[in-house]
Amino acid sequence: MARQLDDEKKQRILESAFEAFGEAGLANTTIKDIASHAGVAAGTVYTYFTTKEEVFRAAVDLGWNRFHDDMAEMLETDEPFEVRINNLIDYGFDLLIRVHPILRGMFSDANRMDLLTHHVDVLCTGMERFFEQGRRSGVLVGSPNPRVRRFFLNSVVSGILLNISVAPPERLRDEVESIKTAVQEMMRESLVARAVVEGRL
Repeated sequence: MARQLDDEKKQRILESAFEAFGEAGLANTTIKDIASHAGVAAGTVYTYFTTKEEVFRAAVDLGWNRFHDDMAEMLETDEPFEVRINNLIDYGFDLLIRVHPILRGMFSDANRMDLLTHHVDVLCTGMERFFEQGRRSGVLVGSPNPRVRRFFLNSVVSGILLNISVAPPERLRDEVESIKTAVQEMMRESLVARAVVEGRL
């Protein structure tokens, strides 16, 4: 029974760390801030993690894993393809605004790039499967070459994350809105129904 309580406390610390890092970023967040968010003593955080860097990595993984799970759930509904992709775009860009300081932390130091590359790979794998379903069902225009599709998808996702990570906080919402609009337009142009209506197929 005590083990279960320990797991719950560790989870609470991680949730609090995600919020604290999301508000202030890695450099400006202390173990004391995380402990305060979690309602525990700072020493309790060190019961589960040896350094702030370790807490950061675990919090980043928590956020990414939650995003991967939410993405899978959104993409596996019975809604039309265009509705599902628009839901994912809205959710993803809203989340990027909320976790901007965490994203900056992942890009700011080469030692943390592995956090990014692994989760971008997982994200692209899920998106690739979804887009291949759309291509096979005839609602999405795309290259039949899987290597070309994967390269394009990885380039777009990495570019979006990099551009948002370097956006100054005072311009973040404008930058996110601009990129989100471009992604929505790109997806609309890839839908076969739109292509047919516009006489491109």
